[in-house]
Amino acid sequence: MILVASAAALADEPDHADRILGMALAEAQLGHCPEALAHLDQYLAATKTPSNDAFEVLRRCPRSPTPAPAAPPAPTSAHKARGRLFLVDLELGLNVPLTSGSPQAAFLGSLELGIALSNRLGLDLVFLAESLVSRAAVNPDGSLATVFSENLLVGVEERRVVWRRLAVFGTAAVGILVDSYKGFRDAVAMHFDAGAAWMIGPGEVRVRPLDFGVLIETDGTAGASWRASAGYAFRF
Repeated sequence: MILVASAAALADEPDHADRILGMALAEAQLGHCPEALAHLDQYLAATKTPSNDAFEVLRRCPRSPTPAPAAPPAPTSAHKARGRLFLVDLELGLNVPLTSGSPQAAFLGSLELGIALSNRLGLDLVFLAESLVSRAAVNPDGSLATVFSENLLVGVEERRVVWRRLAVFGTAAVGILVDSYKGFRDAVAMHFDAGAAWMIGPGEVRVRPLDFGVLIETDGTAGASWRASAGYAFRF
């Protein structure tokens, strides 16, 4: 009796595996992939020679690989510096001569236009137009006359933020000078400055306490002046 029961059980194993595979196929056709794959695993454990229908179950319900853990998002800065392209700076101030060769300039107005060369370095290519109104002893009788001067210079400016909204900057430029007394001067005009800025709104309030202008003429004479100016620079 024991031998007969064992033989019957062995004969029934293929039928049992086929029933499990049939269930897996039916579930795969209905789109019940979790159940289909579970029955497929039971079928593969119950048979040593899997049928080609097992691959049909996998074709309809492919096993998805375990997703890799998502990388944590990169930290973002609350005050990310925005890139900018242009600078427009308007300032007013005073001009004080440092040498006897400089006319007595009293008022200074300057316009600075800049194009960003490197936002990372804070470097700009700048064009400076400095307008000066002078009272100088240029008349034949030695009396004072009003002289209008214009410095046209090209140079570079570097600016760095040092604390919160506070920035420092410096400029070096070279160019020409034209005035109402001699016209275009046969000379080289130079400009050097250092200042500080406080960012407000779309730009910053600027102060240049150290601003020097130098004029070197071809006959060897030279003049220098110290300027102090303040204004507002738009940065966009």
